[in-house]
Amino acid sequence: MSRYTPEIRSKNSEIGFFFLLLYTLLVFARPQEWGQSVIEFPFIRIFLILSFVFYLLQQAPKNFSIHSTCLFSLIIIILLSGIRNYWAMGGVYSAFGFIISVIIPYLLFTSLLYDLNKVKKIMFASLIATFVMLFHGYSQLNSPSGTAWTGEPLSQGTRITFVGVFNDPNDLAMFFVINIPFAYYFFVTNKSKVIKVGMCIIFLLLFWGVYKTNSRGALLGLLTIITVFIYLTFGKIKTLFLLLITTPIVTIVIGMFRTIDAEEDSAGQRIEAWYTAIDLFKSHPFVGVGMGNFTDYHYITAHNSYALVLAELGFLGYTLWFVVSVFPLLKLYSIINDTLPISPEKEKEWLANRDEYKLGAKVLFLSLTGFLATGFFISRSYSIIWIFIVSLSIALTYLVENIFISKISQRKFNVNLIKKAIFCSVISMILLYFSIRLLL
Repeated sequence: MSRYTPEIRSKNSEIGFFFLLLYTLLVFARPQEWGQSVIEFPFIRIFLILSFVFYLLQQAPKNFSIHSTCLFSLIIIILLSGIRNYWAMGGVYSAFGFIISVIIPYLLFTSLLYDLNKVKKIMFASLIATFVMLFHGYSQLNSPSGTAWTGEPLSQGTRITFVGVFNDPNDLAMFFVINIPFAYYFFVTNKSKVIKVGMCIIFLLLFWGVYKTNSRGALLGLLTIITVFIYLTFGKIKTLFLLLITTPIVTIVIGMFRTIDAEEDSAGQRIEAWYTAIDLFKSHPFVGVGMGNFTDYHYITAHNSYALVLAELGFLGYTLWFVVSVFPLLKLYSIINDTLPISPEKEKEWLANRDEYKLGAKVLFLSLTGFLATGFFISRSYSIIWIFIVSLSIALTYLVENIFISKISQRKFNVNLIKKAIFCSVISMILLYFSIRLLL
């Protein structure tokens, strides 16, 4: 007798998405923190909870996959790491914080962005936030005291900042980097000349913002985005040729930033922190020293998202974190390269919509690549920026899979990509170790 499988009815939560949109605006633009006095009411958490409640009550189906399993497994590693380091309650607190700041936003972004229009709205909300941040930086630079209307001063007298989690110019620069492809997307997809001009202005201002943060990690991310964009657009041969002829320009641009040199004090401190991360990994290889505990062993943070996870969560945690970060990249690349196992009955529909989805995949691929490159110089392993761009990428791939690929093909496709991501995580650990050894 065949097993009965009930049909899952699809129902989308408009109000859940509305609160998620408000959450996105508040977590990035942070109007509750403008001015000399910060409003203590937890607007961000309230909107997140409201969105989550309507997600639980209304949204169906709720998207889960192997990728979700890897992310949820990180909670177990965080708890085990706490127990291993005789810090069980600390592990519980860290796991709870991870659920609030990472797991819940992931669930909401990947399920409530149930059509391409919702993805666009979130991307546009992100761009609105960058415009506020850029204006804030402009007001800092033009203030005699170097202080903007929020009361936030320039960092080190010259580097623009923002409020809250973006008061570090490196975080601000990282956010600018992931939004540059968003501006490109709206420029390409809109016919309105006004919007095109507006996106050109924001696009140029984002480059200006990266420059004014004077962040080396962001510079690396920006150069990576440009290189990957050229590769995806023109192919290998033309990319190599363009890289050769633009090398002098790139050298000049790098010279305008703080020196990226192992002999320079700040760079030397970072390399020392990276080496400490490797030492901690050697002494705690499986589950690390505990999430958030790196600074208990070194006077500054690791200044490297990869090294930080390796030290704090060990081999198991790093593998899961890396898979969560790179798996969507592999899926997006499959969309861009048109190597998806499209169902035969959906072939015509896919051909009719392919270009739109491929452009979205290309834009998110660039943003996620920019984050991963920037993360080599910045410790933002579990940040809202990380889970934001990972979730947006997964949301788009869910759309493509759920519409155009059968369930059986989805499982095979995802299992193959997970295997590739795990292999890449092992290679990345080896490369990370030897690159740090070479810098010493």
